[in-house]
Amino acid sequence: MIPTEVLRAVRETPRRIADAWLDPVRRRHSISRIAESYLPALAILLILGHGWASVGWAAAITLGEFAVYEYALEPLGITSAYWERPPREGERFVRP
Repeated sequence: MIPTEVLRAVRETPRRIADAWLDPVRRRHSISRIAESYLPALAILLILGHGWASVGWAAAITLGEFAVYEYALEPLGITSAYWERPPREGERFVRP
């Protein structure tokens, strides 16, 4: 049986993504977080000789990392909020 926290995380994903992309501070945090996952994955795949396929595989790796943290580790209490960072000093989120 799937825990309720996991189902809630899946159900709230569209709203969470909208909040992250409509808030300028959260959007900047999201873009930097995606880049921190995507660029190293892309570099490693290119070094391993995967060519243009590396672009798609790096995106899949980034999406997989997001899914594991958002839908498994965080709702089950194994990790804290990992994918999204809190506001830094002097920053304030506009959306909740």
